[in-house]
Amino acid sequence: MRGPSSTGFTFTPSLAGVGQHQLSFITVNGSCQFRGTAPITVQAIAAPITAPDTLLCPGSTQPFYVRAAPIGGTWSGQYVTATGLFTPPVGFFGSVTLTYTVGTGACAGSVSRRIGTPTNRLLPAWAEISCSGDREAPLRIRFSDAGSNATTTWDFGDNTRATGAVVEHTYTQPGTFRPVATLTYATGTQCQARVEVPPIIVRAAELPPNVITPDDGDQLNQFFVVKRGCTPQLRVFSRWGAQVYESAAYANDWSGTGLSAGLYYYLLRFPDGNTTKGWVEIIR
Repeated sequence: MRGPSSTGFTFTPSLAGVGQHQLSFITVNGSCQFRGTAPITVQAIAAPITAPDTLLCPGSTQPFYVRAAPIGGTWSGQYVTATGLFTPPVGFFGSVTLTYTVGTGACAGSVSRRIGTPTNRLLPAWAEISCSGDREAPLRIRFSDAGSNATTTWDFGDNTRATGAVVEHTYTQPGTFRPVATLTYATGTQCQARVEVPPIIVRAAELPPNVITPDDGDQLNQFFVVKRGCTPQLRVFSRWGAQVYESAAYANDWSGTGLSAGLYYYLLRFPDGNTTKGWVEIIR
């Protein structure tokens, strides 16, 4: 057998190259010979192309077609049909690799394409900075995004906003507030993740009683009681400004022992820096 890239009876397509090839051969049977030719076509391995990797907006569930060339191939991978219809599942996060294949056997060619979501997730939460459980105005709250996104935008629900992975805000008035956290992603087409944070209910400050009756025997209003989650400092003054009582960590146990009936003035200072002042009357 004679021809390009042929040795004996072996034809090597990779050596011959792409194109049409004509091989000549001779068969011998005794004194008889037969000469002939054999045309061979070497085809190029398919080299498909596709679009760049795709980054979807978080929460996307809208099906769409992925495209590649030349046409006639098939797609394979998670969430994609053979014809290229990709359907993101609910809660899709991370990425998947799809493969487009054209041709069969040794002549097949393929190309890959990744489809995924941004890896930075929006995970907002809030917590009281101090005096947990009081929820009284003024109330300091720390907002934090566990996804550590410095571009997280916070709408505190009282017409004020701030940006950052961790921010603090003080609610100065009572009411019900519904904070919202928003994170903008650059995915080719701008999209956002938006999460409504659990509501914050801020109560009006509850003042301590302005009358105590430690000696009337009914066991009611015996002590000056402060209904707050954090233990405050308490200072009590006479009407002339002289301090008559002080406790660095007041435990609701002052009854005016040793003091005469009358008006007294108090100053409460809480660990978060808030202060409350007013008057209390001792009735004996």
